[in-house]
Amino acid sequence: MSPATSRHNGGPAKAGANRAAIVAAGRAVFRERGYSVPYSAVAKRAGVSQAVLYRHFPSKQALAMEIFAENFEALDASVQSAE
Repeated sequence: MSPATSRHNGGPAKAGANRAAIVAAGRAVFRERGYSVPYSAVAKRAGVSQAVLYRHFPSKQALAMEIFAENFEALDASVQSAE
């Protein structure tokens, strides 16, 4: 890997931002095109390589489960604040 590539990549320091971008991209892509969309479309929307995508979420199902978990957490928080 060239020095320019490693600087652009961001490495471990960018892991949190990459994960958040992948989840946001997955949510948008699944909403727009459905679950049957190619997994590579999520990586493209998130602006990450497929290797980074698979490092965070080894399968499309794993990403979908993360999105569902976040949705349930948001729903729970809104119910708790309404009480």
